[in-house]
Amino acid sequence: MTVHVFHGTTRACQEDVVLGEGRAVVFVPRDEVLDRELAVTSALVLSLGFKGA
Repeated sequence: MTVHVFHGTTRACQEDVVLGEGRAVVFVPRDEVLDRELAVTSALVLSLGFKGA
């Protein structure tokens, strides 16, 4: 399996996110990401290279 991972930064804040339908999009603080219920692939990728702040 090939997985492509992209990382970026933004100056946007939660109030800048506008979503008209579907699930909510939220910014999660870096130190709380791995505490979330994640898809298996997301959890694996983030745990390999995401050490927090």
